[in-house]
Parts: sequence; C-alpha cells; structure tokens
Amino acid sequence: YEISLGLVGSEMCIRDSYSTGGIAALCEYPSFDLNDVPRDDLATLFERSKSKIISTVYEPGSTFKILTSAAALDSGKVRTSDRFYCAGSKVVDGKKIRCWKSKGHGSIDFGQGVESSCNCVFMECALRMGTNSFYDYLSKFGLSAKTGVDMTGETSGIFIDRNLVKNVDLARIGFGQAVALTPIELAVAASAAINGGEIVTPYLLKSATDASGRVVKENEPVVKRRVISRETSEKLAKILYSVVTEGSGKGAYINGYNIGGKTGTAQKYENGAIAQGKYISSFIGFEKYAGCEAIALFLVDEPVGAYYGSIVAAPYVREIFEGIFSYYDVSPEITDESERIAATPFNPYEYEF
Repeated sequence: YEISLGLVGSEMCIRDSYSTGGIAALCEYPSFDLNDVPRDDLATLFERSKSKIISTVYEPGSTFKILTSAAALDSGKVRTSDRFYCAGSKVVDGKKIRCWKSKGHGSIDFGQGVESSCNCVFMECALRMGTNSFYDYLSKFGLSAKTGVDMTGETSGIFIDRNLVKNVDLARIGFGQAVALTPIELAVAASAAINGGEIVTPYLLKSATDASGRVVKENEPVVKRRVISRETSEKLAKILYSVVTEGSGKGAYINGYNIGGKTGTAQKYENGAIAQGKYISSFIGFEKYAGCEAIALFLVDEPVGAYYGSIVAAPYVREIFEGIFSYYDVSPEITDESERIAATPFNPYEYEF
C-alpha cells in the first residue's frame, strides 16, 4: 500500500506505501531549481531548503478525526451503531465549543457523524475514552515521536502534557484542535488506521547500487507495532469510503473507483493567537481495492477565497488518483451505485471540515 503526501503552493503532496512505508512521491511548492539556487536571498534559501512535510507542525483539523475514530472504535467506547445528538455546540468545563454547523446535525449515528464531520460527535468520542486512554492510542500511532523517515530535519508533534489536559482540551483534541503534527506523522498514522492497524516506518530510498550494479543499500518494510485491530481498521475504512460517496469528501470521488478519505480545514496561529482569515485546507484520501493501493495527503496553506478542504484540497487528490489509475492502467469498476453517485450534485457548502 502506498501513501501520497504533499504540500503545494503553500500547498503540499507525498505518496508513500501505507503497508510498506515506501514513499513513492513527495513534492512541495514553492521550491527552487537546484540548477538555480537562490544564494542571493538567504532567507528564501533557508526557508525552502527544508522539507515542511517532515519539519513543520500544523493543527490538522478534521483529518485528525480519522485517528479519533480509530481509537474510539478500537477501545470499545464507541460502536458504529451508537447515536449522538448535535445541537450545534457542546458545553465542556463550562465552555461552549461549537460544531462547524451552527444549527446542528441533530440525531445522527457514528458513521453519519464521520461523513458530516460533526465536531460534537468527536468531542463525545474523546470524552468517553478519557485522557489516558486517548493519549495511549495517540502515542501508539507514533504522534509523540519522529517517524524515522530517512530524511534530515524531522520534528515530532506537539501535545499538551497529559497531566495538564482538561476535559475542554480533550474535547478539542478529539476534532483536531489543540494539537500539532507534521504532515508525515499524520500520513503514517492514518495509514495504520486503514492498513489493518500497523504502524510502518516511512522511507524514501528503496535501494542504491554501486558502479558495478551491486546493491549496497536496500530498505525493507519495517512494521513497528500494531495500533488497532484489523477488524477496527476494516470498519473504519468502510466509513471513510462513505465520506467520499455520501459526505464531505465528494470532491475526491472518481466514477467507478472506491476512494475513501477525510477533509480538513484548520485555523492557523500567529504569535499564539488565531490568525483571522488564515487556514490550512487539506484532504487525505486512499484507494485500497482497485489494484493501486495508495494514500494521499494534500495540504493548501492559506488558500485565497474558498478555504474548505472539500473545495480546495479534495479535487487535487482526485487528480492525483486519476493520474495513478491512468499510469498503472487500473480499470474502473462501473456499477449502478457509482453512476448514481456520479450523477448526484455536490454542494461543498453543505460541509465545512
């Protein structure tokens, strides 16, 4: 299985095998031509000489809900049949935390909560697990340490110390706020959530040979540990497929293919405060059954105009997979259901994150 993660234009993109950890493609923009290094502008040179994919943390927003879902289901604190009520906000520790949909989602089951990216559902998931259980899962997902990718300059995520976490913090972490990750951490963790439950070490270099053709270095897949059960992983993957066919990820839908994924729209911070009007829009998508098993993360830093991940990032992930299917000559699996979905108008403003 391959992971695609990316950062492009103040936006981003990698592809890495989510079963093996092998990174098939990684790109960032803006960058510079190695044949024309901007040595006359040291600030630009230093800024673009490091990979933001491995060295910069950001608040992931709703793409993080993949991990909350995995932990909640695996812990047994939440079942797919559970129902939740969203009135547009939830009061925790005396503070009102709003769902993105101010009028609320009403009574919904867990799958519908994921499809519509309801913040109230994920606050409840985190609170049911409690700080220690939730943090134990996040640690197993590798979010408190570096992934070990074979690139220099990697950093690790930032979390509130578990001993200092209040319920209001825990609720926000449940839907991807009050936490910061590197993009590659999120890609690797999300891969484990859908690959059967195993964390793998990502790597760029597959092999190296000397002048005689002898292999002098070769990277093999390394499974670090199991995070969730295979059964939980399979349940979650089915829900994430429905996000693309029925929910906020319809912008990534390709007729005849089974794409799964999750949108994300996160606020940015400057000098410790929310930067008004500045967002990171993202979509993480995967294709598991049509012959090309890959996961792709696409981030857009400070989009101009529309900023929802469903509008800004999901269509680019669709283009990535269209290119993959074309390159590997993967034929679509046309069904009546796929034709119905393709014919259904998508209003991205029905969804936020």
